[in-house]
Amino acid sequence: MNKRLFSILFTLFLVGILSVSCSNADKTGSGETKPTGIDSKYAGTWIGGGDLAGQTIVINADGSAKNQTQNVDMPASSITKNSDTSYTANYTLNPSSGVTVKGTMNLEFTSDTSANVTGQNTITQSGGTSTQNINGTLTKQ
Repeated sequence: MNKRLFSILFTLFLVGILSVSCSNADKTGSGETKPTGIDSKYAGTWIGGGDLAGQTIVINADGSAKNQTQNVDMPASSITKNSDTSYTANYTLNPSSGVTVKGTMNLEFTSDTSANVTGQNTITQSGGTSTQNINGTLTKQ
């Protein structure tokens, strides 16, 4: 009887150990990365409205973008695709000596020729830091 009880307990112990050690759970994260770059269907020249009035933004077929008016390059690797119509671009520029602008621009395409833009610039200079909110539109030309 003792031998049989020992055998049953030993079997249960092995089953417990193996089920824990053979788990498929990912312990280091999801391993998934979000796609980058803007879909090529939006490639072209876009004219700004609202806070972006007077600005021209070019979206390239490789997923990168450039604000030609402000001379801000946004490589595809700095643009995260949130969904088929939503993107977030991060950029940094130095418009003058001692001044740094770090910005985030959220683009929400409402059609193939129209987008809403929100975001924020953080401006750092010797006197301190300030923020500028962005709320505008883009219309494809």
